[in-house]
Amino acid sequence: MAPQSAASPRKKGGRSSGAKKKSAWTRCLITSLPPELYPSIFAEAIDHGNFVLCRALLPHTLVELYRTVELSDQVELAQFAAAIMRRPWLASEVRSFVLRDIDVEIDEEADGLVWDKIDPSLGSDRLETLQVLTGKRGRPYQPDDIIVGHGLIKDVLRLMSNLEDLDITGVYFRRHLFIPAFLEEGPWPRLKALRLASDKRDAGYVQQPDQGILRNISAFLPTLNTLTLVHVESDLPVDYLNLDTRSALPARSLSIRTLTLRNQYRVGPDFRVLLAGLSHALRSFQLEAFRVYADIFHDFRHLPPTIEYLRIGLGPACPLYDRSVEYPKFEAGAWHLPQLKSLHLDGDIVSRATFDLIYALPEVESLALGAHTAIEAQPLLSLIRGGPSTWPRLSCLTVNICSCSEDEPKYPFTHSATPNWPPHFNKQDASELLRFCDVRDIVLRGSVLCAFGVCAPDGAHGCPGWVKQKDADPALMKGRRGRK
Repeated sequence: MAPQSAASPRKKGGRSSGAKKKSAWTRCLITSLPPELYPSIFAEAIDHGNFVLCRALLPHTLVELYRTVELSDQVELAQFAAAIMRRPWLASEVRSFVLRDIDVEIDEEADGLVWDKIDPSLGSDRLETLQVLTGKRGRPYQPDDIIVGHGLIKDVLRLMSNLEDLDITGVYFRRHLFIPAFLEEGPWPRLKALRLASDKRDAGYVQQPDQGILRNISAFLPTLNTLTLVHVESDLPVDYLNLDTRSALPARSLSIRTLTLRNQYRVGPDFRVLLAGLSHALRSFQLEAFRVYADIFHDFRHLPPTIEYLRIGLGPACPLYDRSVEYPKFEAGAWHLPQLKSLHLDGDIVSRATFDLIYALPEVESLALGAHTAIEAQPLLSLIRGGPSTWPRLSCLTVNICSCSEDEPKYPFTHSATPNWPPHFNKQDASELLRFCDVRDIVLRGSVLCAFGVCAPDGAHGCPGWVKQKDADPALMKGRRGRK
């Protein structure tokens, strides 16, 4: 929408005789709406490709643009700091902040700062408090004058008093931010979600005893609800006895509702310290790891009994490519979880005894078995048919069948020509499963439907294309009608 043009020349008594009346289409009509409607409008309409509006709407436009800030290199960090110096009030509008250095991630020899070797205070004292900056607002935008360093990052983050979602990639960032000296200032009083991830520069970093990030999070971030750790083995507990006062995680002290650990290469026995440190506020727990210690599922007894959602995925992308590691079976990891409603298992961790465990979880409503689990037909079909009143009554079942090519993995991914059925779950078993789910009114999902051509033709679920819908069994297709 075109902005208003400059005011026409006027005489004292009114419009000059030579002035032309503005045509209606040049006026910014949004300004006639009540200001309280702007956030709802801009949340849907404003992005970086469409934000040129009239001057009267600029503050409201900037608010929406600064709700989510993503900084990917040192230049963007300097530009953001300069923008805050010019308009300090925007710092308090930031709700989601993402920080990474893509130059370091792509090229280890990249020019610029070596984050893990520079002076921790470099770049500090460029940004004063919000009150002082507000008194100096209107300063010129000069990003080239900004000195980038850990000190600048801390100064920027201190100003984000309404931050709710923080995403940090790189140990060279988080080991300077998640320390008592900084966190005890209370920089994020409203933080709800935190994601910490590693990049390839982190591979040689060894965690120090005094850098107990989980302990510091539990002590200084009381409003946190969701914690996601991606490939951050160095930040998991390293003291098996949990006795070092600098890093020890007290029992049931980490009060969060959701904990997700993704892409962990190795999980060792120290992991039980984390499990015991989770409080009864926990409702969702997810673990994805390549290698784990043999007794990990026995140590799941340390999980709080309040968990409602549990997702476990172990092993490589496909066991067709790597059978060198034997994984423990999920046979004793959830006896004490009476409130569990959703269970997702992936990898070679399922056995017949796994179903004995599932039978003992009466509140489970949703069960998902990943493409690389050793599905057992007899106990699974028994679960669907129904048993004693103490057994769970499923409303949703997801069964995925391996579609990996027998060749070594390559990009782009190619599906196998036919399903790679597990040894104890074949096509006939799957056909019976479909029929029983229809009879029991259980929503069935996953690539097991693709094996019969009865999956949803939405093009969004990555169908392997094993069977065309036109070739599907009419009886099975009839049972799938009306289901999503």
